[in-house]
Amino acid sequence: MLEGPPRAEAFRETYANQLSVYLRFHRYVAFTAERLPKSISVINGAGLVTPTF
Repeated sequence: MLEGPPRAEAFRETYANQLSVYLRFHRYVAFTAERLPKSISVINGAGLVTPTF
């Protein structure tokens, strides 16, 4: 799994008439399934049935 550093941005001009600030926080993440193919599986069976009370 590849991860980038967290980033934060503030856009003051977006909501200037409301005296508000638009904030955005994001981080880039990548996943490659071919590195560890045994880590991916299909979950099925009776254990997935919604319980009734």
